[in-house]
Amino acid sequence: MKKIIYLLICILLLGIVSAQDECGRSVITDVDCSIITPVMTCGTYTIDIFNSSGSLISDDKLLTQIGSSNIYNATFNSAVPDTYIVALSCDQASRTIIVIDEDLIAPSASFWSYMLMVYYNTLPGAW
Repeated sequence: MKKIIYLLICILLLGIVSAQDECGRSVITDVDCSIITPVMTCGTYTIDIFNSSGSLISDDKLLTQIGSSNIYNATFNSAVPDTYIVALSCDQASRTIIVIDEDLIAPSASFWSYMLMVYYNTLPGAW
């Protein structure tokens, strides 16, 4: 029984460690995360970021190539809780990032909210 519990804890911790750097579907306010693109082979390597009302927040934000992989990344951070749409200039593919205000999460529920956010961010479907 103890081995199963230890195994579950290890699996949960691996999910927490891997989900902290890359932007998932939801992030906490004022926390940097990396937007990582799929493989791209076009001439324009930028992204546009829009808020939920459709206002352009960041226009032609430059992406940085990761090695020679044709995979690019950019840092995302917002102090304003909202739903943001990130659009690739290359092919106009988009994804949604929901920024959650950490102060609105009750202290007793913050661990379980964080665990749900980690689980939700590991589901397939980005890009």
